[in-house]
Amino acid sequence: MLTMQPTLISEMHSHHSLPPSAWVERFATRIPAGGRVLDLACGRGRHARLLATLGYRVDAVDRDAEVLEPLIGVAGMTPLRVDLEDGPWPFPGPCFDGIVVTNYLYRPRLGELINALLPGGILVYETFMVG
Repeated sequence: MLTMQPTLISEMHSHHSLPPSAWVERFATRIPAGGRVLDLACGRGRHARLLATLGYRVDAVDRDAEVLEPLIGVAGMTPLRVDLEDGPWPFPGPCFDGIVVTNYLYRPRLGELINALLPGGILVYETFMVG
């Protein structure tokens, strides 16, 4: 299942103070229970934290090591520093029950996101638009 929700740029704020997105909250429980989830370009981890509290095993990925530091040691979470726009795709084959992406769009990776989902997996994507 593919779900996408646009967010206006004017609605974007500093991610460290925002609660989880209502769009992510709405669809997170459709990810198979106890599954492995990728939070791509996770930033400060607002969605990774939500997913971990829901019982998912979360790979929280971002290129900024500083924002990942507070996620180290959080139960159910593996923070990973990866530059998603430089180098090969770091996840071999289908391996995620769910993938969550918010406020990040890098079109060359879209096919790899779909291929990284296990059968029955769900992609929850919330991006931004002008207008």
